[in-house]
Amino acid sequence: MNEFRDFISNASKGLVLGRGGSAEEPHIKIAVIDDGIDTTHKDLHGHVVGGHFFGLDKPSPFWVSAGGHGTMMARLITRVFPKAEILSLKLDSQEQFQGQRQFSIDSAARAIQWAKDCGVPIISMSWSIEKVGETTKNLKILEDAVHAAKGDNILMFCSCNDQGDGEDNSYPGVYSGTIKIGAATAMGAKCQYVSASDRVHYLFPGRVMENEKDEETAGNAGKSFKDRSVEGSSLATALASGLAGLILYMFRLTSLKCEGNIATRLNIIANSPPKMEQVFDKLKSPKKSVEVWKNFQGIEEKVSDAARSMGRGPAARHKVMEDICRDLISNIPT
Repeated sequence: MNEFRDFISNASKGLVLGRGGSAEEPHIKIAVIDDGIDTTHKDLHGHVVGGHFFGLDKPSPFWVSAGGHGTMMARLITRVFPKAEILSLKLDSQEQFQGQRQFSIDSAARAIQWAKDCGVPIISMSWSIEKVGETTKNLKILEDAVHAAKGDNILMFCSCNDQGDGEDNSYPGVYSGTIKIGAATAMGAKCQYVSASDRVHYLFPGRVMENEKDEETAGNAGKSFKDRSVEGSSLATALASGLAGLILYMFRLTSLKCEGNIATRLNIIANSPPKMEQVFDKLKSPKKSVEVWKNFQGIEEKVSDAARSMGRGPAARHKVMEDICRDLISNIPT
């Protein structure tokens, strides 16, 4: 994906968008609901455009990650989608049985509502909440928040609970309108700790290479994450969210340059989560593993081929992106 990442970073350069250049480059905001994001990390400079803390106790800045988890998720999103604009929606946690902690349902519901009010097209939730103890009292407010976001056509990605091959009834993934993501092995198979349930929509890579664990942050916000295993469905969820942002960006940018039926179709699909799921379906294997490279590999060769007839420049880049978009939406009814 690195080659394609560079391509997307330069995709809009030199393009005249809209009639007479009246349109602006698309801005795709992704709400990362997690434990905060360290905005000083070198990979995230300029990406975090706002945020909020949803705890009930003393204030905790959204630009500091309590354990480094949110920072890692944001980094993975921007690794896939270098144009991502991120909102850091920081949750609080509550102690459950046996001393374990998980995010509170109340703060999660308020964060989803806040993201909805901000008009984001994508919400990324790299966690799950189990139905234990006090959480059962507040499930209705979480369900209402998810339902409201679904009504606004927001793509909501959440993680499997990684508790093994049994049934996964964790929240918010049990609700209609959420897209539950599990971790895949390097061969595209389901990781053993991921549920075999039909509620798992897609599998994405669930491991980050050891040499990609660098956590250069100011202060100590990311230190505890260095000692954790950088593996699991939470990582896969961030990658899925990044891919969704990337595809939305391509669709919206291409629609500003194209005319006629293709522009209309791209906008319809971009604004419909069920149709965006059909795009993901085209990229997945029979085992549910999303094979991104099917459409995005060999990008430089494709640009060179287009440049032979159009000249190397923005027109050639746009032609390649339009061809990719046409392929992604082919046979999807609008």
